[in-house]
Amino acid sequence: HDLALMDWIAENVHIVYGTPGAFGVITEVRTSSRAINSFLSGFLREENIRIRPDEIKFESRSIHRYESGFEVTKWSPLTKNLGDFSLSIADGRIHSGEIVGCLGRNALGKTTFARLLAGEMQPDSGEIEKNIKIAYKPQYISTNFGGTCEEMLILALKEKITDTFVKSEIFHPLGIDDIMQRNVPELSGGELQRLSIALNLAIDADLYLLDEPSAHLDSAYRMV
Repeated sequence: HDLALMDWIAENVHIVYGTPGAFGVITEVRTSSRAINSFLSGFLREENIRIRPDEIKFESRSIHRYESGFEVTKWSPLTKNLGDFSLSIADGRIHSGEIVGCLGRNALGKTTFARLLAGEMQPDSGEIEKNIKIAYKPQYISTNFGGTCEEMLILALKEKITDTFVKSEIFHPLGIDDIMQRNVPELSGGELQRLSIALNLAIDADLYLLDEPSAHLDSAYRMV
């Protein structure tokens, strides 16, 4: 899942390809750099096999500065104490169409910040203005639902599950059609993550909060 970490740790690498839930093939070993380049290109030269329709490319992008759009939510300086842990948050705001990231080490309060914005917990001091609809994907995803993925999506989205935009722009890129008839408790970590992201994005909301959306996803789905 993390190519940079694998390149640092592993000297030799087996590439695994196939169709999720149907079959898998483990290739002969390659050097780390050669394996990563072959995986990204989607073509295994030695086997003369294409494992992916398109090449994965990592492109550098210029910094985008957001300058317009109406204000969706804002907050004053916030504090939250959880046992011995204390979180201080500077005042801020989010505008429509804006994509905001939250970057930092583990156990420093990123999830707490997201839960405060989502309304799942209240700050000890400060205020959050959010008279809006929020879709929140938590860091840890529950598998308590006992039915299929399709049943879960119908329950949450109702008739919107047949919406053309949702199917073509959310379900298809995330491979949801392939897991529709699978039982939710039987999904792998990556499949469960894709289902949770799709469910979050398909909801009509003013603000979408995704906590660690790339966790458990392989490189191809991280680029979606």
